[in-house]
Amino acid sequence: MLLAIIILVVAGAYTCVRSRVQVTGKLVIAGRPARSIGLALISGGVLAVALPALCGLAGFMKDFAQALLLSLTVVAVSLSYAACVALAEQRRLVALEASAKKPAAPAWARFEF
Repeated sequence: MLLAIIILVVAGAYTCVRSRVQVTGKLVIAGRPARSIGLALISGGVLAVALPALCGLAGFMKDFAQALLLSLTVVAVSLSYAACVALAEQRRLVALEASAKKPAAPAWARFEF
């Protein structure tokens, strides 16, 4: 689990530094959404370590299984958020391409009666 969290944080840092992530073969997300994905991965990795430790110190968790379940849940939530950002960006790019392909209406057709 620790190796997975380290990979998650390193991938998030790499994404934030480059501000670019390739989601699929054709879809490349750049700019602010890519940094948002990177920050989600970093925060998910840090919280996956810190949250079970803090809950253990506070006395909410007594055994290893509860801490592991909390870590897995935090990682799953951060990856889900990253996937949602990627899907939203994909939909935005598809809508942008569709609006660019649509011909503009002539001036006489824009008037409403």
